[in-house]
Amino acid sequence: MAENSIRSMILREARNLMPDIYSMKVVSVKPLEMVTSGDAPIHVTDESLIVPSRLRSQLTIGAYFYALSIQDTNTYYVLDAE
Repeated sequence: MAENSIRSMILREARNLMPDIYSMKVVSVKPLEMVTSGDAPIHVTDESLIVPSRLRSQLTIGAYFYALSIQDTNTYYVLDAE
């Protein structure tokens, strides 16, 4: 595929717009703090987390959750437990 074809340009832009999903571990409950798994961990505090009420009772230290990074913000939406 040609590097400057319309299709390749659309695919490149679509990749840039796709949200990232992270695996996150709860490291503190009060105040809530989670850290991403991987080479460069990102520490995320309660102010940057959106946690559905159905998951609040599952937030225990050491629990893993999937979180969606909301684009162009430092906000993460917790999707579900791993």
